[in-house]
Amino acid sequence: PILKDGLNERYNMRAYFGHGSYLAEDMAKADQYVKIDKRYLCSPNVGDLHGLLYSSAEQHPKDVFYVILCRVMLGYPARSQNGETTMESGSEVYANKARREFATIPGQRMPYHSLIIETS
Repeated sequence: PILKDGLNERYNMRAYFGHGSYLAEDMAKADQYVKIDKRYLCSPNVGDLHGLLYSSAEQHPKDVFYVILCRVMLGYPARSQNGETTMESGSEVYANKARREFATIPGQRMPYHSLIIETS
């Protein structure tokens, strides 16, 4: 779906830090979430990808993992360690308990654009 439709928050099943598209700046973190692709057209979900990468089954390298490299603009991000409150002011990250919309930036009339989780 990403090849056709781009990143889409609705495909996120876990929503640990709210609904959205999760990106990582560390490849080791991204590596925790990839699945192995063992053979050419092994499932209907990989047909478009295989069509772009391989002209035949013989070209498929077997036991391959894919990661999509993205350049993203975060706008005005909320920085948090727990996904609930910001590190700067302690204000709420989300507008409500559903965690689908960001809260308004303190002193502004616009909401945060993204969330950065600081792990250390």
